[in-house]
Amino acid sequence: MATLTHFDMSADDPDRAMKFYNELFGWKFNLLPGPMNYYLIETKDLNGKTAIGGGMSKRTEHQQGVVNYIGVSSIDESIQKVKQLGGKIVQEKQAVPGYGMLAVCLDTENNLFGLFQETSEAIPGEQGSLQAEPKTFCQSCSMPIDDVTMRGTEKDGKKSEEYCKYCYVNGAFVNPEVTLEEMKEIVTVQLKRMNSPSSVTEQAIRILPELKRWKKHPVVAFSPQDPGLLLE
Repeated sequence: MATLTHFDMSADDPDRAMKFYNELFGWKFNLLPGPMNYYLIETKDLNGKTAIGGGMSKRTEHQQGVVNYIGVSSIDESIQKVKQLGGKIVQEKQAVPGYGMLAVCLDTENNLFGLFQETSEAIPGEQGSLQAEPKTFCQSCSMPIDDVTMRGTEKDGKKSEEYCKYCYVNGAFVNPEVTLEEMKEIVTVQLKRMNSPSSVTEQAIRILPELKRWKKHPVVAFSPQDPGLLLE
């Protein structure tokens, strides 16, 4: 039977929200290193055992309240059932590389909820199939940005074609000081949280240095003896 596997929440003031939930329920919040400003939430049941985890980020115009994600065996079948039963899909199926596939829906009472199918082959193709190559990923953190609402912004306000909203705003990186090693740690933590195979984590770490933000380019300079000669 499908069951709740994760929840995401947003806050206008994350520090205020963390204080509220820590003092109310004893929840623990751990900030992921890097530019995303995303907190993992640790919860425990009444017997003190680790319970369902969640995440929290600063609220944006696209985030409202809490979204509970339900783990399903087939996200395609679940999407069809949502539609058949009178619900709506507000965010189409989207890949989270190395994690799985997710979609966000509205039930018949206009409540938001998410669907999540775990798979290490989380790359969407046409008509719900899987293909070998990704579509568009953030060139800083590898987050999928096929959904334009996940994209950052350029100086002129247009959506970025290369970076997500967590890494890039108004034509600049949110955290220009973040290092490649810190980004590797972010990816590693996220994949472990999703219980992804170690091979998937290793592949993701290998890919990161090839993204535009981290890819090293040869140093080019002019020869002082011959200004027309380029040196590498």
